[in-house]
Amino acid sequence: MKKQIIIILIFIITIIGSGILYLFQEREYFCLTSNNCITVWKTSEGAYIIPGKYTSWFKPKDNYIKTSNVNAVTIVIDKQSKYDYIISNDYNKSIEVNMSKYKIKYYPYNERNSFEREFYEKNKLKEGLKCLPIDIGEL
Repeated sequence: MKKQIIIILIFIITIIGSGILYLFQEREYFCLTSNNCITVWKTSEGAYIIPGKYTSWFKPKDNYIKTSNVNAVTIVIDKQSKYDYIISNDYNKSIEVNMSKYKIKYYPYNERNSFEREFYEKNKLKEGLKCLPIDIGEL
């Protein structure tokens, strides 16, 4: 009888723990092209932006960008550049870029004008570029 109660308690705790974990984490997948997607994973510690469709329960150890849950970033893919991703920090929140597998060009908030001059014409993205603006606070 004691064994059954312990098993039931473990089962209830597991279900409640899974529910709490689900409430504190959200994932959104955005695709720039048919084979180039980005995962935005909001956690209680901040948001992770990860190339590909990241489905692990564990935080990535490499190849991610971490920022606050109220920041916004713009990600551009320019096949003519030497970079895999061009990233702009749109709201001036702290960003940790840890992308050893990819070539990244990062524009901090104070270089936003340079980013716009480089990739926009008449307030529109230059032709041939793929762009993904992500307002994490709105997800």
